[in-house]
Parts: sequence; C-alpha cells; structure tokens
Amino acid sequence: MRFRVLGSVTAAPQTPTAPKVRSVLAVLLTRTNQPVSALTLTDELWGDTPPRTAVSALQVYISQLRRVLKEDGRRLLSTDLSGYRLHIAPDDLDLTVFEALSHEGCRAVERGEYGFGAEVLRSALDLWCGPALSGVGHGPVLARAAECLEDLRLTALDHRITADLRLGRHAELTGELMALTQQYPRYEPFHAHLMMALFRSCRRADAVKAYVRVCGTLDDEGVQPGVELRTLHRRILTCDPVLAWREPAWL
Repeated sequence: MRFRVLGSVTAAPQTPTAPKVRSVLAVLLTRTNQPVSALTLTDELWGDTPPRTAVSALQVYISQLRRVLKEDGRRLLSTDLSGYRLHIAPDDLDLTVFEALSHEGCRAVERGEYGFGAEVLRSALDLWCGPALSGVGHGPVLARAAECLEDLRLTALDHRITADLRLGRHAELTGELMALTQQYPRYEPFHAHLMMALFRSCRRADAVKAYVRVCGTLDDEGVQPGVELRTLHRRILTCDPVLAWREPAWL
C-alpha cells in the first residue's frame, strides 16, 4: 500500500471513509513503525472529554482500520503492550521519502553543492500536495504534527531558495518570493531572500520597499526585525559589494 500525509491523508488502494478512522490512521502515519498508545489516540479523538464508550469505540476503529490495512494478506497494523504499530516500508510513505530527500538536499546546500542541493530539494517539495494532514480533524496530536511538518517544509524551501540565489537565479525568484512573503508575512528568511533577489536584479529601491513592508508587518505584532534582516537592509542602502552575485568557480 501507498500512504500520503503531505496533503490529504490517503491510503492506496483504499482510504477509510469514517472520519475518526481516518484520524486514527493519520496519527499512526505520523509515527510509523513506532508504538502509539491507546491513551494518545483517545486524546486525539476526544480531547479532555472522552465518552464512557471511548475504549470500546477505539477498538472498533482499530478493527475497521485493520480490515483496510492489508498487503498481500499481511496485516500492516499490529498491537502489543506498548500500543498500536503501523508497519510501513520507507518508500511507501511520502513523509519518509520527503524527510530523506530534504535532509540530503539541505546538507548538500550547506556543503556548497548548490546545483545538486536545489535539484534534490525540488524533488522533495514536489511531494507536497497541500497542507499536511488535510482532510481529517485535528486534535492535539495531529495539530502538533501538522505544525512540525510545515516547519520542515519551510526549512527545505528556505534551503532551496538559498541555493537558487547562489546559482544566480535571482530574477527568476522574485515572483515566487513576493508570493511567499505574502503567504508567510512573519517568516523573515523569505523577506531577506526577496530583498536580495530584488537588489541583485538591479531593483534596489524595490528591495528597500520590501524591507519597509516587513517592518510594518512586524511592528503590528510588536516585533522588530531580526539582526540579519536589519544588517541586510543597511548593506542594500550602501550598495555593499559583498551582496553582489559571484558565479561559483565550478560553474
């Protein structure tokens, strides 16, 4: 079977239709090959006010899920004293594939292998089909998991854009970065990337305006721009030559 959580939660060839069964599947998919206790699942499904029938209801959901999660006659969902465990090969879940590609790509960018890193990170980010863990209700477990997954996506995207800037793709990036700064108005790395891309595209005035915009957004939240963003702004104002793009020696 194939599973997805980077977008709508799905299991191919058959995805459970009952909402709470899908929620149980989603929790298990975020912790594949690890035990998940009945208490954790109960908290996710009902929070602080579980019904008196919670234990029996959960057992019914697990039973329904077991009927779906079969592969060549082998059951993928097992139970032991530590809880429920979903056994999935790494390549059968988009999340584990993303994590492997993202780790490889980010490390490549940090080593200065910008072309390879950008390519690998593009492959990782292409696995996303929407907000993580969509199509299911979010209790405390899935809410935290969705937030963590979004952080991973932003880290991968940040590294990919860093690599593209180092490769001289600043003119191509400005449209994407303008959209990203609107979507994530308080995520300073995207604003810094936009300012750099505009400056290197001979749009210094627009780079300064981009800084003014983010300052206004942050000021509304009672926050000041970080040191990196302020330093970049000063260097743009003085046309610091350190900001100029230099073709990597190996290109």
